[in-house]
Amino acid sequence: AVSNNQALQQCSPKSIFVSAMRAASLKLSVDPALRQAHLVPFGNEATLIVDYHGLLTLSVNTNYYEKAPHVSEVYEGETVKINRFTGACEIAGEKSSDIIIGWMAYFKAKNGTERWEYMTNEQIDAYALKYNPKGFNNPKGVWSKERDKMRRKTVLRVLLTKWGNFSPDVKSLIVRDDDPDNIIDATFDMPSDENVVIPAKDEQAEKHKRSSEENL
Repeated sequence: AVSNNQALQQCSPKSIFVSAMRAASLKLSVDPALRQAHLVPFGNEATLIVDYHGLLTLSVNTNYYEKAPHVSEVYEGETVKINRFTGACEIAGEKSSDIIIGWMAYFKAKNGTERWEYMTNEQIDAYALKYNPKGFNNPKGVWSKERDKMRRKTVLRVLLTKWGNFSPDVKSLIVRDDDPDNIIDATFDMPSDENVVIPAKDEQAEKHKRSSEENL
């Protein structure tokens, strides 16, 4: 990830290492090809941003869902009916064009609980502008380059932060986005191996081990 990104090469090794360790603790890959999590440079610091596929992976790994979280487009001509008592959403009408007007997220837990979240494009953009104004207005950012992708991810993240079965630590991480204010503040020093002593082999133990393996 770092060798293919000149901006990351300018980041502090500590911030890169801590971000990669955070991804590893969540069992997410930072390989850009897998699109689970990304090491994103903000100035001279790298931070971890969980991608759409990473949110799905985190969800599946909880083993909480009968039907894993999913986000679907809502097109022009279609309308969304929301049951105000249960929160259930239903798409009605006929698609009249390929213009996307909103996004709907859904999951069903193994205990039978179902949750929906519907947001129009305008609601999503207003949400992004409120919580991440720098990222949303950045002409070089993903909100400018891949807005539909970010809209899909935002609806999924809203659903999961409201109703997903995550620990508080994971929840605090998945609400991160491409916000330059999210800077690593962890302190981490690599230990020195200068005084590490490698013990000599115990010949008697090695002999016993070989004997055990032969018996097996």
